[in-house]
Amino acid sequence: MNKASRTVCSRSDLKAARNVAENHRSGFEMLLGWFEDWRIAHRLQASREVARRFWRAQVLTKRREPWQLAQWTEAMGWYLRWLEFARQSDADPRSVPERVLLAVERAGGRRGLSLNTRRAYARWAARFARWVGDERSVVQQDRARDFLTHLVTDEKLNFGTQKQALNALVFFFREVCGHEEVDLKVRLRKTSPRVPVVLNVKEILALFERLKPHHRLMAEVQYGAGLRLKELVSLRIKDLDLERRQITVRQGSRGEGREPRQIERSEARR
Repeated sequence: MNKASRTVCSRSDLKAARNVAENHRSGFEMLLGWFEDWRIAHRLQASREVARRFWRAQVLTKRREPWQLAQWTEAMGWYLRWLEFARQSDADPRSVPERVLLAVERAGGRRGLSLNTRRAYARWAARFARWVGDERSVVQQDRARDFLTHLVTDEKLNFGTQKQALNALVFFFREVCGHEEVDLKVRLRKTSPRVPVVLNVKEILALFERLKPHHRLMAEVQYGAGLRLKELVSLRIKDLDLERRQITVRQGSRGEGREPRQIERSEARR
């Protein structure tokens, strides 16, 4: 794609639009934010065809009120007209969060980061860009400091998540923005361990009874052997030893193998 001569922002233009009723503006913002999040998650570029896919996959899958469909149709029509005008003006229609996300992913690829790390850093950087709202603020370290403070004090995220967000923004400023020194001066706050809420045996069995057969088998194996989701979907037939009631996980967390896991009797009989 050719590099555009300038950038535009649909959110800023929507706020300044005179052809949108004030009582409809929040509904427009909600739908367009929903569309953008879905499109970025699926790595799709904005277009009329992608908008149709979003409408079929997200909007029409549930029963909606007539006024909702009318307002959302009007919102999507406004966005598509805006998109066409932006392209005719040789402007880059991608939002600031989208451009930040793609830039971090490219930088992570150059630095040899794993795919999961690249995507995690990119999501945090895009979330920061959405929080600050404009491309001038997104390159200011003091705004990143405010964002991290918000995560610690207002959202009360756990320590590991706070640290991941901090590392992501340090990477963004250093590798994407080109800042030689990055010091966000944020004190992370350790949170008390959360006691997990677990189901008892009867509740687990009742849950299994409601699953379809192929889903139930996967759920029983995962629950009985204590597998992570990626370990479950990566299993092969030769990894199952039903005589010894063992599962061999050949590539677990961080690419390392794990000790064979015992299968519960209910899974062994299968």
